[in-house]
Amino acid sequence: MSIRFICGANTQELEGVSGKKLGEVKDQLVDVLNIPSPVQCILGGQSVSDDYELKEGEQIEFVRPAGDKG
Repeated sequence: MSIRFICGANTQELEGVSGKKLGEVKDQLVDVLNIPSPVQCILGGQSVSDDYELKEGEQIEFVRPAGDKG
């Protein structure tokens, strides 16, 4: 089973990242998904930190914090 990462129209599904910290995987996906800085990481409608430990089957969305212009 994989974990899905979404940033805007870009999507990436990765296997073998369960148990890793979100920040570690996010750093690897910055260029692939064109992740903006700063960014909020959302799981199930709730914000999660870079220390969050990823679990199989999850979907993480990277969004620009409200009020920031791009």
